Amino acid sequence: MNKLYAILSVMILFLVSSVSAFDAEDGLRLYMKMDEDTGTTTVSEDGHFTGTLVNTPPWINTPILNGIGLGLFDVSDGHFTIDNLGDLPSGNENLSISIWWNATTVGGATQHNLLLYGDGSEAGATEISIINTNSGAVYFMATTGASNDVHTTSFPSANKWYNVIVTFNGNTDILNMYLNGVINGTGSVNLNIQLSKFEIGGANAPWLNWDGYVDNLRVYNSDGTYFRGINFYNS
Repeated sequence: MNKLYAILSVMILFLVSSVSAFDAEDGLRLYMKMDEDTGTTTVSEDGHFTGTLVNTPPWINTPILNGIGLGLFDVSDGHFTIDNLGDLPSGNENLSISIWWNATTVGGATQHNLLLYGDGSEAGATEISIINTNSGAVYFMATTGASNDVHTTSFPSANKWYNVIVTFNGNTDILNMYLNGVINGTGSVNLNIQLSKFEIGGANAPWLNWDGYVDNLRVYNSDGTYFRGINFYNS
């Protein structure tokens, strides 16, 4: 019996070690399901990061995974900010971001920022935005100079859920964008993220804030070598 117990213990330790090794290789740093359904904060799965809701954005039912998300509307400046930024990729490091979203408005002349990842200035902010001036293409903007951005070649529709993924390789400066698991834009960008601000649905100006819904945020310190966009979309 003791021998069997020892064998089982070794097997359990091996399995736990394997899971830990996969997590480290995968590079997952932040995972927010946004499934609290009440209150003024949303917390990452490991409890390390907290998103503080600003101006009381409403909790909503969504078709994504757990079925709970947040409604962020520019008319009320609803958004949330995330803490512990020192544990997330910055500068020119490898970076991957995945988020689910639903825009209530596309088209027109107004930009709505889904995500602000940087310091909020022209020199350090990196954003995933819906740029309505280009029929609603999804842009990854490295706002460090003109034309330093990548956008999807497909234009999403209003009132429909999408998953957008950005993967960046700091060695090659190549950035890929996936829309619903399919690569939909690629280019070279020069990132130098000064990470003092991470907002979902917020922007430097209220009229640029997100207008719609969000759910299920992930941030990795990986360039996507160990996964593909379709894995996010199906998970």
